Amino acid sequence: MKSAENPSTLWIKVTAPEDEDREIEMREFASDKVLDILLDYGYHMLVMPTREVAESA
Repeated sequence: MKSAENPSTLWIKVTAPEDEDREIEMREFASDKVLDILLDYGYHMLVMPTREVAESA
């Protein structure tokens, strides 16, 4: 999904785990990956954990 604030930024919505420790691990993993993608390819992405279940397209 494109950011409403900046069309060149991509938002990646994921379902957050119920366990807070797993959510922290997921955020750390995601931040490492999006930084690698930014540095290697120039794409700016944000991973947004949410408690809502994503609707399938």
